[in-house]
Amino acid sequence: MRHIWDARVPMRDGVHISADVYLPDKPGSYPAIVIGTPYDNTMKSHVDMASFFIAHNYAFIIYDVRGRYDSEGDFYPFFNEGPDGYDLIEWAAAQPWCDGKLGMMGGSYRGWIQWATAKEQSPHLVTMVPTATGGNWMREFPYFNGVPCLWMFGWLNFVGSHTNQSLAGTTADWERIYNTLPISDLPEALGRKLPVWKEWMSHPDMDKFWKKMSFTEQDFKGIGIPALHITGYYDGDQPGALHYYAGAVKHGSNPEQQYMIMGPWDHAGTRFPKRVLGGVDFTNDSLMEMKHIHLEWFDHWLKGKDNGVKDWPQAKYYMMNENKWVESDKHWPIEPERKPYYLGGGRANTLLGNGKLLKEPGKDTEDTYIYNPMDPAVSTASYDFYGAAEDVPLDKRYMLRRDDHLVYTGDELKSLVKVVGSPVTELYISSDCPDTDFFVSLMDVHPDGRSILVSRGLMRARYRDGLEKQALMKQGEV
Repeated sequence: MRHIWDARVPMRDGVHISADVYLPDKPGSYPAIVIGTPYDNTMKSHVDMASFFIAHNYAFIIYDVRGRYDSEGDFYPFFNEGPDGYDLIEWAAAQPWCDGKLGMMGGSYRGWIQWATAKEQSPHLVTMVPTATGGNWMREFPYFNGVPCLWMFGWLNFVGSHTNQSLAGTTADWERIYNTLPISDLPEALGRKLPVWKEWMSHPDMDKFWKKMSFTEQDFKGIGIPALHITGYYDGDQPGALHYYAGAVKHGSNPEQQYMIMGPWDHAGTRFPKRVLGGVDFTNDSLMEMKHIHLEWFDHWLKGKDNGVKDWPQAKYYMMNENKWVESDKHWPIEPERKPYYLGGGRANTLLGNGKLLKEPGKDTEDTYIYNPMDPAVSTASYDFYGAAEDVPLDKRYMLRRDDHLVYTGDELKSLVKVVGSPVTELYISSDCPDTDFFVSLMDVHPDGRSILVSRGLMRARYRDGLEKQALMKQGEV
């Protein structure tokens, strides 16, 4: 293996990005695979991936994004990755060790880098594998349908310098910090300067600030490269991954070249799948060798190998209750029918209440609960970037014993019910407060009583009519 350490790649504004280039021993020009990262381009998982692809005769480039590690400039999360990615791709395509064909890969923030780069329409970017892609602005983070994502503050603290602040938050009193009001003052509570957080919190609506990063129909139409989209049922960035996949399928010029894999994985599991997640065993059938999937994909699109990739199903997803993979020639979401259920009870508070999930509308008119903001309910969402659990299918019964939870349970199933696609909840609400947050969780109740998370949704009431404007509730109105 040959190396080019710390190649200084010029950007259009004069800033230089640092890239490490890995090459096969034999001189020549090769198709190249690119990963852009804010997390240090020398981290072991990156280098291991480079070693794997070098052995299969690829050039491999890993670069630190602007303002991180060995790269010049200032790091402002998400905003600069498109033009910088384009300039990096064009630089690589002109090198003697590259044959002019490049692909991109990587997960989470590294998935967003791929989409931002593809939006710039580099003629040398042939394909990409965006995995666990974040970036469905305001519907995923830094607000989730109006609800601030506090874990995002922990993430900003982690990347809030030139290098990762790996231990900067492990000794902090996060419960005290997250109880700080207003939440724009969280940096002061932590004792750090994080101007990005303050700017993000000053834009709670879907305004021009966020729209300039959002993809339009024309953006999707202009990309036109094949992509393999990978996410998981418990991937915290699933909303972003599905957003870009759906946009490419619906508005792109090549929907037949958009493929998706959905596994029983959390965020990290989309790259390193594990058999057991949150105490649930999905069996060895749920595991995939991600390196080899990437290799087959790139061999086809970058080297032209007829290796069966063109015959892959458009969507491949794991049925968790059957522990088997399902392949479909239709794009996700595969929804053969919508089956409505109705909430009924009259006293549905707690797991011990009389809340029922009904197949027909019930006679009960309403359920009520009292919310105390000084004693908040624990959500199923991630709380703390440092060591917190992801959205894994843990048993959630501990939450359902609170009186401020309304619980609706269906009758015991006599036959298998398959849930595929995106569940939707329609609530009719009234409050004596002008605003509050609503969380909905869909759970699978096991014979032993465990309530295993399947899906969740949340919304701040003032954004019930859309994220572009706020509409406070009026007392007594539904």
